[in-house]
Amino acid sequence: MSNSSQPAPAAKPRSPAKRVAIWSAAGIGILALGCFTALLAIPFLKARSAVRAVAIGRISPERAVEEFGGPEAAAKRMALYLPRARKAENRAQAAAILGCCASHGAATLATALSDDDDRVRRSAAEALARVGPPGVEAVGALAKATEDPAPDVCRAAADALGRIGPEAREAVGALAAAAGAGRQDVRIAAAEALGRIGRDAAPAVPVLSRTLRGSTGDLRIAAAVALCRIGVGGREVLAPLVEALSNGDWQTRMEAAETLGKIGPSAGPAAPALEKAARDDNISEVRDAAAQALPRIRGR
Repeated sequence: MSNSSQPAPAAKPRSPAKRVAIWSAAGIGILALGCFTALLAIPFLKARSAVRAVAIGRISPERAVEEFGGPEAAAKRMALYLPRARKAENRAQAAAILGCCASHGAATLATALSDDDDRVRRSAAEALARVGPPGVEAVGALAKATEDPAPDVCRAAADALGRIGPEAREAVGALAAAAGAGRQDVRIAAAEALGRIGRDAAPAVPVLSRTLRGSTGDLRIAAAVALCRIGVGGREVLAPLVEALSNGDWQTRMEAAETLGKIGPSAGPAAPALEKAARDDNISEVRDAAAQALPRIRGR
């Protein structure tokens, strides 16, 4: 019986043109991989190395920015690295570096305020506080962060808005809500921020006035200072400011003296306390501030 199976036909050899096409495609793929490595992988690895160096204290964030070639270049590297870093502590450290990049890092930090980890969100808010007025494009994200479930993030966001100053006026509503209720340190930070925004924070005056009447200690002082900076003085704010001249924190005492000077003659009843501070305070900056305030409240 004959065998019905037939031998498989021999594969046709590839034509020279096909071989060239295959090798060309492979070359293009290798080139593309090389470009990816140069444009993404290598900068990512360098950014990670800088973040780790800062984390262990080998270099400062400022030095890391210098090594990248300045704020703009460093911000680009951190913008590449931060969203892709797996560890929250590394993302938080990258945010700290962005805080040294002025306005160049503001957009990336605004995005980081929505990170899943509260450590990263807090680091981003603290970095924006360091950026100050150049971080104005993050005001909307910071206003939203004043309602963060983590109180430390709320406090840091309020502080950042205050550091941005008058340009953060669109956040007045959010800051007024934060100043009116919640944890005390968040309320203090929000009141201070409203004061730094200044006259544009006038819509928050009712909340600050209620806070002034219904609180004690540092929160009461913060509300009084904020009202003065907004332009709402009057005798009701004098008592907290006079109390603040005896506060344990010398910067609070100095700020109280400066604020009383800005109130002017209406702050006349505070003169004895200012005289004592100008004479007896153990910090020269406080003595100087009190001495400069006295002529102003005496109309000179």
